[in-house]
Amino acid sequence: MEEPDEPFHTESRGASAGANPFFGEWRGVFKFPPVSHTAKLKRREEFRLKVQKDVGCSYYFTDEVKVQITLYLDEQRVRETDSTADVDNYAKGILDSLKGQGGILIDDCQIQSLGIYWVSSDGEEEWFDVEIRGHPDEFQLRDVSLYEMPNGLWYPLSTFVWENGSAVPKGDTDRIAGPLILDAMTDFTNKIRAKMRDSGMDKITAYRSSNFFNTAARGFHKSRVEGQFELVPIRKWRAAVDELAEVDAEKSQKVYELLKSFKVQKDQSLENWQKKLGITKRK
Repeated sequence: MEEPDEPFHTESRGASAGANPFFGEWRGVFKFPPVSHTAKLKRREEFRLKVQKDVGCSYYFTDEVKVQITLYLDEQRVRETDSTADVDNYAKGILDSLKGQGGILIDDCQIQSLGIYWVSSDGEEEWFDVEIRGHPDEFQLRDVSLYEMPNGLWYPLSTFVWENGSAVPKGDTDRIAGPLILDAMTDFTNKIRAKMRDSGMDKITAYRSSNFFNTAARGFHKSRVEGQFELVPIRKWRAAVDELAEVDAEKSQKVYELLKSFKVQKDQSLENWQKKLGITKRK
């Protein structure tokens, strides 16, 4: 019989191993001075690599997050010299180091809320820490590729799945089913958004309402992720689906059965919405 607090221990074990954000929270302590984004390129690159070496986790937050940065600086140096940067410049340097393949964010466009302040360091050493809070289920284990969908956005998918406190490699069926389900969900969202707009609903209301039926995964504009992750165009991953169908009919059948069941549910939802929106449809 499972102990009542087993989910807590599962989360705790995974967080200790760096395989999940502990109930959506992560904290990194970096025992070296922060570097401003206005510093020379070589210094910024050295700083980025140093930060990413100390990130200490094997996942990325994939949805919106709140970030809090605390700088521990030499108070006399801050007050009496011009050798320190403004806090906003430090923030940019730190956030640039926390995104991309070696970081913990896909891109810093995920940051919904940002706080940064400095306090006096206890000694001569300067350092900083970063706290990130996000949805506890919105993360992807490394390694991640971003898949193009018909809506023009790119969605992160991992070759691993989180199971019982550890990272487990996905099988062929799951790897193929992932982009197919995203494809179906984004297509459904586009269709229902169009129906809402046709019914007279304004743009922002249609956007928000249609997202109720959308995938929980966040899509990224290509300019945000290009050069940071492997990008898999639609034609490439669809070709992989076709190849699996030819090579392993049994596996491909499992994928399509899963997708068929999913589409039946979504088509029923779309039909219900068409009936509902037909009441206010423009003449």
